[in-house]
Amino acid sequence: MATSAAGVVGLDNVQTDILGCEEGRKDKPKMQAEIPRSPLTPYPRGWFLVAFSSELPASGVLPLYYFGRHLVAYRTDDGKAHVSNAYCPHMGAHLGHGGVVSGSCLRCPFHGWTFDGDSGQALSSPYGKKLPPGARLRLWTVEEVSGMILVWFHDKGEPPTWSVPDEASAIEGDWTDWKETRWKLRARIQDVTENDLDAGHLPVLHDFAASTPTAELQVNGPQIKVTMNVELNLSTFGLPGSVISPLYTTKHGLSIGFIHQTVEVGELKISSWSLGCTTPIDAEHVDLRLLHRIRKTGNEQLDQMIDLNYFSTFKKAVDEDAVIWENKAYLMRPQLCEGDGLIGHFRKWSRQFYDEAEFAAAYDAAPASTL
Repeated sequence: MATSAAGVVGLDNVQTDILGCEEGRKDKPKMQAEIPRSPLTPYPRGWFLVAFSSELPASGVLPLYYFGRHLVAYRTDDGKAHVSNAYCPHMGAHLGHGGVVSGSCLRCPFHGWTFDGDSGQALSSPYGKKLPPGARLRLWTVEEVSGMILVWFHDKGEPPTWSVPDEASAIEGDWTDWKETRWKLRARIQDVTENDLDAGHLPVLHDFAASTPTAELQVNGPQIKVTMNVELNLSTFGLPGSVISPLYTTKHGLSIGFIHQTVEVGELKISSWSLGCTTPIDAEHVDLRLLHRIRKTGNEQLDQMIDLNYFSTFKKAVDEDAVIWENKAYLMRPQLCEGDGLIGHFRKWSRQFYDEAEFAAAYDAAPASTL
């Protein structure tokens, strides 16, 4: 059963042909060289978090390093966030270290040249009246939404074909402050983001799930929605017992995921929101930032207990996942079983964020067996 542009599939709908290639290919087992940790590029296409809005105040300048590149983020006096390559085209100073916002421009700390935030063009110098036309910063396409500063990455320089909606504005009610945990992991983004659909690993690796969840997904272009009916151990919130409750995940591309859940324990309703963002740092590492908060119950002491337990449970879960991610290989043609159905559908969906020719070549070169 194939997913449509906006289709729903269940956990037991298994596809042998997980990537839209030939079905059930049966290669003879043979000796082979060790498989690579991942044949995919570490830099897929899409929107990626480079900073939260709160980290870039008015006239702020922030050095960054993502996608194997030195970058600089800055907020001009009109309140607009910008991201550009970090090195000044004049003499190579890093604009994130000592650079200053001046009106709509970023001023280099080395010689005082100013660069327009909207075009990247050098506009002025304290001592030179005629500046070379090639003196221009390479600007990145930026969107600021839901408190996130996002940049668009495309290996061939093509413009954005989709946007990330403002999900934060839809969150109503009185919530605790966001609590963040951050990891620098030796991993690929594909492994990290695929984890959200891997129902089979939850009760095996993590103790917050009492059994393997049932699940379904809905695909809509670059967005995917996952619903898992999780038997949740209430120790997650510092309470006894377990309860079955749906867990909703919405992913925008491979980087950004919102997770929300409402658990009913008698008359008590516990609602949680999480935001997870993964951005490639270089060819070997990713930056994973995970934020959590809960809706206030009206009992401050209970809120503090639930908030702390919820935060601690998810930090522990990611720490457990990290051991796997940092040591596993990404198999282009894994030997999936019936309960792994959503992983196959997710991989078909995620293919859109890679160059098709490169992806097909990586798949064709992958062994059908690890013997």
